[in-house]
Amino acid sequence: MATHEFTFTDLVHSWSARRRGEAGAEERYALLCDAFGVDLDQPPVRAPLPGWAAAPLHARSRGRFTRGWEAGWPTTLHRLAVEADDALRDLRNPLEGADLGSAATGAVVAQHGAGLACAVTAARQRTAVLLIELLAALYPEAAELTVELELN
Repeated sequence: MATHEFTFTDLVHSWSARRRGEAGAEERYALLCDAFGVDLDQPPVRAPLPGWAAAPLHARSRGRFTRGWEAGWPTTLHRLAVEADDALRDLRNPLEGADLGSAATGAVVAQHGAGLACAVTAARQRTAVLLIELLAALYPEAAELTVELELN
């Protein structure tokens, strides 16, 4: 057996892989959930406001303004995290795999291929950061952990 270190990012990646139905991801996710003490499938009931939240926030509640975000904000951020994970799966270059057998297609790929490839890569990277930051905001204690597990 060998000891491996895992971060919160590894937990998020395993959650995403399980959501995509990757082989072995269910077992890995369950193992990391136990190690980190959280289940990313469900939003937490409560969480502290994230550090990036604007200081004087006010939410309208029953005709009055109150300090802080609306009561259900963890559910809202969790929904955004699920959307971000789904978007990561759906982001693709429409010219990838284009049939280059025609002059017209070749010209389009030559004109737009590299730019689209860069844009899709940048969008994937930024969406991955968004996903991790949203889940870290919901599970701040787990996000600070590094765990060691013995694996075969």
